[in-house]
Amino acid sequence: RDGFLTSTRHRIEAAVKTNGGFPGIMVAHSMGNVIFRYFLEWLRLEMRKEVLKELMERWERRKERERRQAAVQKQQDTFAGGGVRSDDHQQQKTPGWLGGVFTGIDGLMKTYFEDYLRSSPDGDGSGFHHEKSQEDEESVDAVQIAQIVELSKIEGDQKWLNWLNDHIYTYVGLSAPLLGAVNPLRAVLSGENM
Repeated sequence: RDGFLTSTRHRIEAAVKTNGGFPGIMVAHSMGNVIFRYFLEWLRLEMRKEVLKELMERWERRKERERRQAAVQKQQDTFAGGGVRSDDHQQQKTPGWLGGVFTGIDGLMKTYFEDYLRSSPDGDGSGFHHEKSQEDEESVDAVQIAQIVELSKIEGDQKWLNWLNDHIYTYVGLSAPLLGAVNPLRAVLSGENM
């Protein structure tokens, strides 16, 4: 099933490419109408899957980058505890005079929030700061994955519509009772009444 539909997609794409990028006119007769409509719905779902795969790969790369950054930050915080401030490392990351600006702002914000967190209503320094538990991260991941799935439906449908616009100029469906007669086809193409 998918082999036939995939080859149909590739044939349409190749025909448009050899036609100078101009979309084609699809004419289907009898059972071909059902197959072509099924092809269009299959293509829509296939493009949703393609977009979902792309988005999930990007999300996994981002999560991996965040894990590496957290490990580096933890290492820098450990290093900062030995007498070297982590702000000095931040300044080295940003070249030129801009590094001093960012370091100054980061230092002020860090000092402000540390003071704010220490003066929590409970007086125990907990404030709004808490370590992320494994359950918190899993629930955040589940929400993000659900959002990615919904986004893939929207972007997949947009990709499908763009594909239709680029590859199919119009679709003519001749049903079985017409038996592929020439006059009904001429009437459909010219717009005259039958």
